[in-house]
Amino acid sequence: MFLLFTLIGLVSLAPQDASSALDQSALTAYRDGDPATASALWTQVLEGATSDQERGRLCYNLGNTAYRRGKVVQAVAWYHAALRHTPRDGDLWANLEFCRAEAELGPADRGDLAHSFQRLLFSFTRGESEWLLAGALALLALAAAGEALRGGIRWRRLFLGALVFHVLAAGPLLWHLIHDGQSTWMVTALDGSAGHSEPSEEAKQLAHFEAGALLEELDRLPDWVKLADQEGRGLWVRAGDVFSLVR
Repeated sequence: MFLLFTLIGLVSLAPQDASSALDQSALTAYRDGDPATASALWTQVLEGATSDQERGRLCYNLGNTAYRRGKVVQAVAWYHAALRHTPRDGDLWANLEFCRAEAELGPADRGDLAHSFQRLLFSFTRGESEWLLAGALALLALAAAGEALRGGIRWRRLFLGALVFHVLAAGPLLWHLIHDGQSTWMVTALDGSAGHSEPSEEAKQLAHFEAGALLEELDRLPDWVKLADQEGRGLWVRAGDVFSLVR
């Protein structure tokens, strides 16, 4: 029986140990000036990562390897993917804005009111948003009970404040409910990508998407991705020209 539990323990630890070994090998390769090998190894580790913190760290590392390989727009795409998991990472934001400037793309955060509000909503992960709303609901329930049992202007004000806080706390989760289901792609080809009416080079070209453009996925084939343009049309682009931000 002891041997059985020992074997079960070894089996359960093996994937984690293998992942750690790959992670360490990737770090060694990166430090030794071999970003291509580091990228391949960290991509393998990313496939088995589950936590937001771990996936964000790996996407960040892959962005660094892309930059070291001279693929600046692809580095931007990896950093955007990392933001979905670690949206408040200051170093990540700094690298993102640096690479966007080097690629001659506009800043991700332009500092205006709309972008500041968007960044505020985006600053919580899905799990954090759920906990925030649960806490706001508990506070609202407590204030409602106090107002019902004791009454008075103080409890009424507390209830109204808790109600406002509850509405505001629902914002980040609502943001995730709307956007998490969307498969967003970024054009990473330096010269942009052509949007075709059919998944074929011979098909009519209806649009040209600039590098850094963000588009929503409609369909996918092995070598082509169907993306929605700003007019809502579904156009096909080469899979090698775009990068999925859902990682």
